[in-house]
Amino acid sequence: MEYKKILVPVDGSAEGGRALDHAVYLAKLSGASLCLLHVADLNRKMSLLERAWTGGGVPPEMKEKGYAILAEHARRVPPEIKMSSVVEVGAPPDTILDVAKREDADVIVMGSRGLSPMETVVLGGVSHYVLHYATIPVMIVR
Repeated sequence: MEYKKILVPVDGSAEGGRALDHAVYLAKLSGASLCLLHVADLNRKMSLLERAWTGGGVPPEMKEKGYAILAEHARRVPPEIKMSSVVEVGAPPDTILDVAKREDADVIVMGSRGLSPMETVVLGGVSHYVLHYATIPVMIVR
């Protein structure tokens, strides 16, 4: 299997960092580029009332925090590896799959659990969903 683009969803968790380390290793072996993704979950950050009050707009600090998380992770990527960064707002599982398709990723490398307090015991809800619905290979890193 030849990888040209590796999608790496990160949320600031330690497992996301370990997933990035594995993605960097794969990129070095295959010459692939990395696409770092942070999904700001609007449902988790704002109540329905708050969203209605703001007219459904996305608070700028949500994206700013996402870019800060991506910048922190990007420091760990060697300069010889081509990399792009994307911040999206939405439901993380669906957004990860949408970005994978839009970016024409060959593989998704992600942590088994992230920062969410509502994770399942063995495998996080987001990684479980992505694993079952992705049309490309998914590497889950613990």
